[in-house]
Amino acid sequence: MFSKFEKTLTYSERLFKTFSGIEVDRAPVILPSAFISELHDDFFLSAKIKRQALLTSASAIAELSLSLRQETGLENLALPYVMTVESEAYGGETEGSGLFDFPLKSFADIFKVKKGLDPEKDGRLPLILRAIRELSDSEKNIPICGDLVGPMSLASSLIDPKTLLRGLISEPSEVRELLASLTSSTILFANALISNGVNFITITDPFSTAEILGRDFFKNFSLPYLKHIVTAIKKMGVSSILHLCGRLAPISEELKILNADVISVGSYGSVKELKNILPNKLLMGSLNYKFSVENNTSEFDEKVGAILSDNLAILSPFSLIDKNITPEKLRDATIALRRY
Repeated sequence: MFSKFEKTLTYSERLFKTFSGIEVDRAPVILPSAFISELHDDFFLSAKIKRQALLTSASAIAELSLSLRQETGLENLALPYVMTVESEAYGGETEGSGLFDFPLKSFADIFKVKKGLDPEKDGRLPLILRAIRELSDSEKNIPICGDLVGPMSLASSLIDPKTLLRGLISEPSEVRELLASLTSSTILFANALISNGVNFITITDPFSTAEILGRDFFKNFSLPYLKHIVTAIKKMGVSSILHLCGRLAPISEELKILNADVISVGSYGSVKELKNILPNKLLMGSLNYKFSVENNTSEFDEKVGAILSDNLAILSPFSLIDKNITPEKLRDATIALRRY
């Protein structure tokens, strides 16, 4: 079974070889932080921390990350509840507060974000950087995932999405000005993540779909800024995963010129399409969330077999983790995907 490979690949070695296109013994099984919407109470019990501590304690974030990996067998360290930190730093919702008001009422308010972000000072960004340093100091052979929000999705959390979509037609220059400002700050944050110990980065952009934007608006408003971020990360010497939702076939030509190391696909059906359309792109796929929630063992086993047979470069147990996913369910899915 191991005749072509070393028997002692660490999780980091397996993942980094995969990013480089080098054949390995099996696909790495990872979970980006962006896939975590909410965690079951048992995760907090195992880590011996309270949810509210994640808002103020870097050590609590690091402890939950370590416990999540140890409980499930995942092959990376993810930082749960970090997908709002960028919007929070601009004045958006604080994670878990339940309080939300778009900080930008119109494109006339762009000046509020043009000053950019300071990762060392603004919002919870410094807290995330401290948690990464703690993880980097304690775990040398486990890759740490840093997470960024795509500019279009970040914009949709700062200004009403309806206003944003109307602006693509009525105020395109202002939309581009907003996206350019957000992109610059996101690159600064990416650099800070890497400087503090992140080993690879996932960019998640759920608003940039063919269904929401259509191909032309994706090409003109999402693609240039995503490409800028991915290129900047590559220059920093770190690999990136771009996660997009919905059907990706309609924007496959645009994906060909995005130089992300891996394209992560939220829909299993899109995996089948993209493998034919983008034969030279490394793809990451996951099991369908509903098969774990519905507890249909035979169907779950069938889907595990199907996704393993597709020989994807990287696997993730699910593209959505919420309170319905217990540690046992996540562990079972992770172990199943590590079969080869």
